[in-house]
Amino acid sequence: MATLSNPAVTVGAKACSLTLKINAKMSYRIFEEFTQEQISKIDDNYYLVNCLTNDGEWLDSYLLSFGKYLQVLAPTIIQNRLKKELKIPLVACTVKNSIS
Repeated sequence: MATLSNPAVTVGAKACSLTLKINAKMSYRIFEEFTQEQISKIDDNYYLVNCLTNDGEWLDSYLLSFGKYLQVLAPTIIQNRLKKELKIPLVACTVKNSIS
């Protein structure tokens, strides 16, 4: 994940400051995708990641790719967007099952 100092981040795009709690089972991704300065160890099971990145649909997809191993601690707007995004397939399954 890029920080705003990274040239891969679009200048002028809406910035988003994230606080993430990530299960240590994803440590291979944590250390590949974030800088050492962004990572702190909470305990043997979890890492805390603080980063600044661009907001957008790609961010939702990226965060959801961590599955059950990620908890977004902040901001609440991202938490709410992900909850909404996760409800879509659940509703689709419910509708499909009620038709059968």
